[in-house]
Amino acid sequence: MSSPDLIIAQPDDAEGLASLSHAAKLSYRAWAQPGWEPPVLPAERARWARRLGDPAGWTLIAFDSNATLGTVHFTDARTDRGAGEPIAGRAHLSGLFVLPARWAEGIGSTLLVAALVEMRSRGYREAQRDDWIYAPYGL
Repeated sequence: MSSPDLIIAQPDDAEGLASLSHAAKLSYRAWAQPGWEPPVLPAERARWARRLGDPAGWTLIAFDSNATLGTVHFTDARTDRGAGEPIAGRAHLSGLFVLPARWAEGIGSTLLVAALVEMRSRGYREAQRDDWIYAPYGL
């Protein structure tokens, strides 16, 4: 399989990214606690609209001629569970999703590496995802 094309997301991509992340989150049912359900599509749309409107944020989309295949987003890490002040030198990685039908093709790795390169170019020294740090990637 050839490598996907990559583009920087724009505000009008929120709908497509919401559909992608919703489809990917459906796979969580395989390991989530019983009764867990993914966020509804309107909530996903709102989340992506916020991400794409974040001036500190960066979102990349992987696609081919047929579909949006994956995405990754990062922004400044913040204190107070994301509601406080930016944490100097630290990015917060979120929104890393790949269309389940295209798992195991390296799309997620391609997106993650591109995000880490962009983080370095912006002066971040480390990256977090919820409560863990991407130390192995040597930001």
